[in-house]
Amino acid sequence: MPRQVINNTSDRACHILDEKELVVIENNREILVRLLQSEECALSIVSVWGMGGLGKTTLVTNVYKSESQNFGCHAWVSISQSYKIDDILRILLKKLYGEGDRVPDDIQSMDAIKLKEILRIFLEEKRYLIILDDVWNPKAFHDLCDCLVDNDKRSRIIITTRIDGVASLAHDRCKLQLKPLGDEEAWDLFCKRMFRDHVCPLEIDKCAKEIVTKCQRLPLAIVSVGRLLSSLGQQTESEWSRVYHRFNWDFEQNSSLEDLRNVLYLSYKDLPTYLRSCFLYCSMFPEDYLLSKKRLIRLWIAEGFVQERGGSNTLEEVAEDYLNELIKRSMLQVVERNYKRKFRMHHLIRELALFVSAKARFHAVVYNSSATLKVDDYVRRLAVRNCSEDVLSRINMPLLRTFLALHRSTLSSSFLSSNLSKSKFLTVLDLDGAAMRAVPDVIMDLFNLRYLRLRNSEVESLPESIEKLSNLETLDLYGCRIRYLPRGIVKLEKLRYLNVMEVKDVSGNSTPPKAPKGLWNIKELQTLKGVKASRDLVIGLKNVCKLRSLAICELKDYHFMHLSASLSQMRLLSRLVLFINGNKYDNLTLGRELLFCDGWLPNLQSLRELQLKGGNTPKEDSSRLSEKMKYFFLDLYEGEQQLVFRDGWFPNLQSLIIEDIGCVSQVKMEKGTMVRLHTLVLKGLGEVKEVPQGIEFLTSLHFLKFSEPHSELKARLQESEVRSKLQHITNIYID
Repeated sequence: MPRQVINNTSDRACHILDEKELVVIENNREILVRLLQSEECALSIVSVWGMGGLGKTTLVTNVYKSESQNFGCHAWVSISQSYKIDDILRILLKKLYGEGDRVPDDIQSMDAIKLKEILRIFLEEKRYLIILDDVWNPKAFHDLCDCLVDNDKRSRIIITTRIDGVASLAHDRCKLQLKPLGDEEAWDLFCKRMFRDHVCPLEIDKCAKEIVTKCQRLPLAIVSVGRLLSSLGQQTESEWSRVYHRFNWDFEQNSSLEDLRNVLYLSYKDLPTYLRSCFLYCSMFPEDYLLSKKRLIRLWIAEGFVQERGGSNTLEEVAEDYLNELIKRSMLQVVERNYKRKFRMHHLIRELALFVSAKARFHAVVYNSSATLKVDDYVRRLAVRNCSEDVLSRINMPLLRTFLALHRSTLSSSFLSSNLSKSKFLTVLDLDGAAMRAVPDVIMDLFNLRYLRLRNSEVESLPESIEKLSNLETLDLYGCRIRYLPRGIVKLEKLRYLNVMEVKDVSGNSTPPKAPKGLWNIKELQTLKGVKASRDLVIGLKNVCKLRSLAICELKDYHFMHLSASLSQMRLLSRLVLFINGNKYDNLTLGRELLFCDGWLPNLQSLRELQLKGGNTPKEDSSRLSEKMKYFFLDLYEGEQQLVFRDGWFPNLQSLIIEDIGCVSQVKMEKGTMVRLHTLVLKGLGEVKEVPQGIEFLTSLHFLKFSEPHSELKARLQESEVRSKLQHITNIYID
């Protein structure tokens, strides 16, 4: 393991970035100086935060040197992960007293209570600046705060940290988050570090840029790699290319990168035990792989990483807390894709996770076929990508618990049959995009299996013997070619997640499978997606009281009476998707009336996401809408239909998607509706020519997307009056 380097000095070993090398320090420096020099008299806490290696300490050091003389006294102390409050107090006293005051002789024998008393008295009449560097836990600050006097003399405290929870000790206006450099800034830093004239020679320009890209815009990585390259005997393309291709090995072994390893390893070491496995697990996926929240959560639960809590929290909710904590600790990055959040690991954070995982035999990853491949026989988890069966057949995996075949797996049924039979302890099996048409019988003998993902595979059927998988919790068949669901599924009493969305026939058309009778008797089911509506299903759903996510296809008018009664029993439902198909809009009459009538609307108070998806219906059929609907979802006037969301509706809804409901010509939001709405997507509403009336009342709206809008609507969006109504929305997209 990399050794830990922590010293209680302002020039600690981890602080290896030269201030002159930080090409973007000036902008952040100005912000920090402005916060220190503000006229606010009260004691202010300022936080500088972000992942390790961004230059937080370097930035604060630069400002500290120039601004500390403007304060009556000042001190810098670095807080270790296992600090002792007595030692911190003694360091503060010695540095605050400085040369002008005599430190009490018996300071070494004083306890924390006495030390705090002396510190409090000393600071009472002084304007002071204190730097608390590399703080890992809010408790460190709380242990000190009762002696940090607020004397209305414009005193300041600066905290540097990698943890969002620590940074939040400061007011939002005093939080300065550092982020990776821009591409141009990263290149400038590299050139200033490497070349005397700051210009890269043409013959190594291409390779140099590839190396900088490998550093993923992290200042410490760029400087550390620059130091490694500077040590080369010859600055040639072949030498630099060799460094690029063995970058992963150098990260683990080369002494020139030791400082970088130490800085990143501290973040891992600070993780609570329950987060470490979750963090390492993310490195099983390839570099820059975008992870979905729901997939990670289901995998962590299947692996047994998620611990139950008291109260009403589900395992899924606990796992989501784990994910958010990794994000707040800068161990995972958030990536916005359209209106959805994805997650990925910074390349160097992932290298750290791979290094730790290999030492602990936590997992192995094989991403290309290799004749020299060697995988430890005792590995418990294996992720493969683009590997031939010949290579994988040489791996002995008697203790394997997890097998992930990523990105259009080409593994055959015969290969899986012969090899999975050796892995009796298998808990997780992910065969993404598998080319096989039938599921090998051997999979049905994996008694411990909790997670089976066949997403986007060619699988056409599941055997009836699936009932033998009595511990199965997740069954993901999204995008498969399953024609029907076997009756044995209803005997999977522990099943929590079933997804058959986008199941296709041989022609590639979506054909939702019918739910087998009794599916609604699975009491643990929390997610059900993609099954075809039937009378028995919509009636039986009232028994599945734990459902949190429901997507149901091919709804007809005669389904809605029973569906509404079942939905009224789902007090935990947070996501609802209704595919309302048919050639006549009179099929939607009862549905819209019952879904939105005031009589049972309060039963959807927990709803967070709502999607309404129609079909391509001739415009003339819209005239057949029932007159009764004017009291609920649609208002009829002068032959046009207005989609109305009334005051008080959906108080917790965060995402609303309305798609392909062609008869609607206007959308109206009454004041007080959907007060927490964050995302609104309007797609395929070809008759809507105006921006939704009352959209200015949706003050929480952050993301608005118009997909396939009418040309008149596109023109209206350029008008100043309309733009003023949308000025509170951060992201607006037009397809």
